[in-house]
Amino acid sequence: MIGIDEKFGQLPPSDLAEKLQAIHRAPKLDAFRLFIFGASKALSNHGIAPRWQGLWGACDTDEQVKALRADAHLIDLYWLSITFPKHRPPNKRWRALFERGFDLELALSIGERQLHTTRKTAQELDLSPFQQLGCIHFCQQAAKRKIAPTYDRAETAFKREIARAATIPQITEETARYRAQIWQCWLLADESPTKTAMIYKWMTGCNTDRATVKRTIDRMTSPVSRRQVEH
Repeated sequence: MIGIDEKFGQLPPSDLAEKLQAIHRAPKLDAFRLFIFGASKALSNHGIAPRWQGLWGACDTDEQVKALRADAHLIDLYWLSITFPKHRPPNKRWRALFERGFDLELALSIGERQLHTTRKTAQELDLSPFQQLGCIHFCQQAAKRKIAPTYDRAETAFKREIARAATIPQITEETARYRAQIWQCWLLADESPTKTAMIYKWMTGCNTDRATVKRTIDRMTSPVSRRQVEH
């Protein structure tokens, strides 16, 4: 695994995204699993949640889908250990994953434990709804129901901003797409500027701050002058 970690760890996020699109061409299923886990680890190290990077789109066969589903808990646990190193699960044995760094054997044993995923998520790991937003496997139905409609609402926001470009030509397609993504994060974060900035980082790998988030949301929800169209 060291070689794969080194290979993907040296790539910037944009190159990692391209690699994900090509991973389905791995000649063997074992190679596919190794590559997608390695890429997911590298994304997590960049502050990006693999959950938002179209991992299922990297699958080209039913076998690859099943493999990703089987390894999804490993991807989540690595991301959680990197993103929330101060998290302290009630399960003391599992707490080591956060206290001492990611342990693959421990992560595998968590996946193999014959416990319902809901119990693992809510009781043994005690993941908050906010933490679950970045997970593929450890994501309860309430979080999934919250995530699903935000895609359509973000697309609606994008179209609304594009329509405003007719009177405010400084609003480019890039600006509209940026604002729509911020809007999606805003909905997921329950309108918290701080959490919006964090989710935006999980999605894109790009940093922003609460003041920028608040300014962007204000410009999307209030009459905007021609001077107020920058990100």
